Amino acid sequence: LSGIVVTAVLSATAASALTYQNVSEGYSPADKTCDYLHRTFPDITSFSNQSSYIVDNTSKIMNLHANQDSSLLFLLDFWSAASVLNPACVFAPSGAEDLAIAVKALKYYGSPFAIRGGGHMPIGDSNNINSTGVLLSSSGFKRLALSPDSSTLHVGPGNHWGDVYNFLNNTGKSIVGGRLGVVGIPGFITGGGISFFSWKYGWSSANIASVTVCLTVKC
Repeated sequence: LSGIVVTAVLSATAASALTYQNVSEGYSPADKTCDYLHRTFPDITSFSNQSSYIVDNTSKIMNLHANQDSSLLFLLDFWSAASVLNPACVFAPSGAEDLAIAVKALKYYGSPFAIRGGGHMPIGDSNNINSTGVLLSSSGFKRLALSPDSSTLHVGPGNHWGDVYNFLNNTGKSIVGGRLGVVGIPGFITGGGISFFSWKYGWSSANIASVTVCLTVKC
């Protein structure tokens, strides 16, 4: 085994000045936020009648339908059914600036929100929220890249461990990662992360080279 460690989980908490449009006073904070996000980012803001919303709300179950793998479909249904909570909308950015703008909008309108990585946790509100809030999905953060010396691996939080292992095929490298391919990255690592290699290298969280936290749009 050549150890590869994880680098970069991206988030954001501030953004540049924005212009907000007044919406109906009858709207909830989540509805106002979703309205703003949809006007600003129509391609990455989805609602319950759209396939991208269904995929993110149900932990990508639709992706497995396409593969027609009934065993995997059952496994993912089992772990995600409790956390299919139907948020007011789903926002799935792929860059720090878009995420930062969304966070500022959430603050401006006072909307509750939840953040989802892989969505494997079976506790209802651990990685999703109902119609009172907005779901921030990491499904757009799919980057996977080896460092020039192949000593570290950049893993975007939208990946699952299966994506990581497929990426590492034929590289002669492995990683202290999850034991099931359907498990996501952020929750696994923040929970410690038990790997098949933990007997030698410890928990996955002990093998992180760096974590990138974006506090402004200029990170």
